[in-house]
Amino acid sequence: TPGTLIASFTDSLPGNSGLPLSDGLKTVHNSFSDGYWHVTPGNSFAFGGGYSLDLTGNGFTEFIIDTSTRIITRSNSSGNWAANGYHVIGTGNTASRASMTTLPAQYAFGDDTDCSIPVIWTGTTSSDWSVGSNWSTNEVPIKCSRVRIDSSSNNPIINSDITIDSLTINPR
Repeated sequence: TPGTLIASFTDSLPGNSGLPLSDGLKTVHNSFSDGYWHVTPGNSFAFGGGYSLDLTGNGFTEFIIDTSTRIITRSNSSGNWAANGYHVIGTGNTASRASMTTLPAQYAFGDDTDCSIPVIWTGTTSSDWSVGSNWSTNEVPIKCSRVRIDSSSNNPIINSDITIDSLTINPR
């Protein structure tokens, strides 16, 4: 039935409820923490089958968008993420999925690397890199962590060798 789809983007953590989950040969371990989309039907919109969806994450920085990036779905913010439909290889900053059937729904990008969620420096306790409470996850970054340092009253000081996956510094 003809009608409209109303879409919006929420710039906040989508959470990892229901993750990890299997999607074909991949396992989705984390949702991208950059945000998530809401899509609701309006004006009597109804569909009789599956639909395809392309989502573009311009400016997303928490995980790398690549051909393995998945679109994950949940019916509402209290639901678990699921792999509705099947993965289609996207290009650039776009992830794709086909044969989806859930509406209204929320969508997020899912990452298949088995790594901690992005770790953001807060400097809440001190300037000491090795103190867990200085980090958004309350854990010190590990080898596969993607670290982001934003402006803080306590800039991090590293007193020993560290290895991390990537580092993004957002200057003041």
